[in-house]
Amino acid sequence: MLKFQDDYTTLIATFEDFILLVYTIIDDLYQQFVPVSVSHRRNVDSAKMSDSEIIALCICGELIGMDSENAWYSFVKRNFRHLFPTLCCRTRFNRTRRALKGIHPIDIKMSLCRLYKKKKISATLFRSIMKSARDKGKVVSEDDNLLPVPHLWDYDWRFSSEGIEKMVSLINKNCKRSNSVIVFVGTPSLFKMYFSKKETRNQYILIDKNADKHVHYITRCAQNFSYVKCDIMERKTIDIRADLVIMDPPWYLNYNKLFFQFAESLIAIGGRIICVLPPKYTRKRIEEELKELKQFINDYGMTIELYLKNKVSYNTPPFERNVLRENGIYCMPKGWRTGDILIVKKTENRKANQDIITIPESGWEEINIGIVRYKLKTNYDLEIKSFDLHIENIYSNNIYPSVKRSRTRGEKKINVWTSGNRVFYCDNIQLLYYILLVYSMQYEHYDLNICEKIEWSFNVKLSEEQKTNIFKCIRLVEDINKKENKEYGKWGRLS
Repeated sequence: MLKFQDDYTTLIATFEDFILLVYTIIDDLYQQFVPVSVSHRRNVDSAKMSDSEIIALCICGELIGMDSENAWYSFVKRNFRHLFPTLCCRTRFNRTRRALKGIHPIDIKMSLCRLYKKKKISATLFRSIMKSARDKGKVVSEDDNLLPVPHLWDYDWRFSSEGIEKMVSLINKNCKRSNSVIVFVGTPSLFKMYFSKKETRNQYILIDKNADKHVHYITRCAQNFSYVKCDIMERKTIDIRADLVIMDPPWYLNYNKLFFQFAESLIAIGGRIICVLPPKYTRKRIEEELKELKQFINDYGMTIELYLKNKVSYNTPPFERNVLRENGIYCMPKGWRTGDILIVKKTENRKANQDIITIPESGWEEINIGIVRYKLKTNYDLEIKSFDLHIENIYSNNIYPSVKRSRTRGEKKINVWTSGNRVFYCDNIQLLYYILLVYSMQYEHYDLNICEKIEWSFNVKLSEEQKTNIFKCIRLVEDINKKENKEYGKWGRLS
């Protein structure tokens, strides 16, 4: 439980304590600011969980980087049911979460001040939050890059400064009218650039599955900038009528079709889409794919206006630098990767005789330790059935030597993948996920005895062999973090 000392220092010794602290803050905010129409809505008395409990749990899941709603619910149900004995079913939990609205940041600050005066949160914690609020609320300079380090599994290549300039020029040519709605789909660096320029003549919206991680600092600073956290592959409907959509989909035909289907649902008649596509030398059959894509676009009532070859350049992300080095290439010219530009105009609303494009879920979960991003192939199954753990090297230097994601090497499947493109096979991915999750919450804060944590959390007695393998895992993670922090260079310093 939370412990209060004479100087009102709150000791957060476990993640359980952290959940309780977040709940204390959220419940105070809820009681102060939630309107009666919400707190006394129909059938609220019959609800198993309070709104404050649901909000607090959701915030905790977001803070530790748990992107999957289902995985987080399962984790709480398995590990913290004693804190929430009346935990409702998963569908009701998620449905209630989506229905609850946010509150103004100023109200959050007032609540924190009130809790501090009542000695319910520590002076250290209060000062830390207030400092972070001041720092993150500042408008960043043009050269800053607050985006996370890229990961191959996000298809995350970012425009170079020259590439951004060319994209801005195209945007300005295709959207000359003020008060237009410009939507950026999967292009956070462009969105951030417009924000850093303090553009005010249009509405700018970012749609991205990691939008909250990319630009959480922006919407507090400018009313004409907003974001929508949305995974396009989930086929969610968004009520936006855009004049211009800019998108940079993964360079595969099924993704291109998916993005155009999505963009068509956003764009108004007469609106345009600017899309980056792979050049013809990217792979075989690229010209056949482009021909098929053009027919697909025409079927949706859009007309191709312009096709520009090798128009926009990209930076080389850390994972690709490691791939190139692994292949003996150390000379990396700036902006060597380029993309083509396709500009289309929506001329009519047409019901295309096309199947809805769907892409299977990847089953990868992400955990961040410092600035290093770990992807684990859990298939959303986090139930720990064993405490034996072995991590095997697949490549001599652990670097996956390609940016194509086949995930196999002989009979072994890659199920651990870092943002530096290091890959491994783990025979107990659920236990590894738990270890990394705990480690990420305590990284650089205080000593961690992960074996004691496991024994206490799961009421088990680990064998000496199991402890040895777990400590090997921790040492491997520490070694990876040390190497990749050096490799990231400016990406790490600015992320």
